[in-house]
Amino acid sequence: SYVAHREVIDEILRGLAEKGKGLEMNTSGVDRCGDFLPSADIFRRFRELGGEIITLGSDAHAPGAVGTAIRENQALLRRCGFTRFCTFCRRQPIWHEL
Repeated sequence: SYVAHREVIDEILRGLAEKGKGLEMNTSGVDRCGDFLPSADIFRRFRELGGEIITLGSDAHAPGAVGTAIRENQALLRRCGFTRFCTFCRRQPIWHEL
């Protein structure tokens, strides 16, 4: 959890933000553990530390699961302070408004 490991997680998130790296918000945890992976507090803190690059994933293992909870995922990112997310083409980010 973020609370239990705040100092270490902040160091990691700060490094990611400074290097222009991003995080994936994965919806697969909603079914597995009842929350997005990583949890909202980590995304909120990543944004506070200057993080911008966020991708969205559903970790689908069946066609019917592709995109599961993506709209909820986008709403949560807006609440965490993000205004956009990205996909990648040839390792270059393509930005999309939330």
